[in-house]
Amino acid sequence: MTSVLAIIVLALAGLLAPAAPARAQSEAASFLDPFPEGDRYRVQVWGDQMADGLLEGLAEQMTSEPRFAIERKLRWLTGLLKVDADQEARSIETALEKGTSHIVVVMLGAGDRLAIRRPPNNRRVAVGSDEWKVEYNRRLDLVMRALRKRNVAVFWVGLPIMRREDVSEDAEMMNELFRGRALANGVRYIDVYASFADAEKSYSAHGPDLDGKTRLLRDGDGVHFTPAGYRRLAHFVERELKRAAAQAWEERTVPLAGSEDVSVPREL
Repeated sequence: MTSVLAIIVLALAGLLAPAAPARAQSEAASFLDPFPEGDRYRVQVWGDQMADGLLEGLAEQMTSEPRFAIERKLRWLTGLLKVDADQEARSIETALEKGTSHIVVVMLGAGDRLAIRRPPNNRRVAVGSDEWKVEYNRRLDLVMRALRKRNVAVFWVGLPIMRREDVSEDAEMMNELFRGRALANGVRYIDVYASFADAEKSYSAHGPDLDGKTRLLRDGDGVHFTPAGYRRLAHFVERELKRAAAQAWEERTVPLAGSEDVSVPREL
């Protein structure tokens, strides 16, 4: 009788045991589809003028990568404050309906240091105010959700350090918004702010290129990059894309239940 009661207690304990944490379960899944169509990830770049330079750098550096196909046409998003964000989101959904990409890289915001005008009296809302952040977050959500709606893996590139202190402070503020909304919407955030600072964590127009040589990396406006700077910017994005692809490729080595076959991943 005692043994029967013990078995019942153990069974109930198993039924009542808490399930594995959702975080632990999700960590096993890769950010990218392990089996992309054609065995190759098609990559689009969306954004403003800074994204245009980033695209050139990516296309140059990843042209021979067997697992990535970089579309050389920039998909323009001039920013989030100069457009009707709701219409922009609908346009993004329409553009992605054909399923032509697996990965979208987004970079914008350098031109979004603008006050917002609010109805009914065209009231001016200052950059960085709480009300401004709420509206900017709303627009970020619209764009990120439109991109994610088609199950596209989205990488959002933050803004770099800027020459003018006030512009740099706004860039840091916006980066925090990017980071927060990316986390909420299943988007991978790429932080490049400090990567273009000097040893004292200050702005410097010069820095090491991909070969380690000191080069002029920033444009004369203290915001944009030179061609060498865009190639370095592309390096940080390329690194994250390859990391995500390597993680996805590892899932291809996991055998199905009941199978002893293990596939061998190809080099990325």
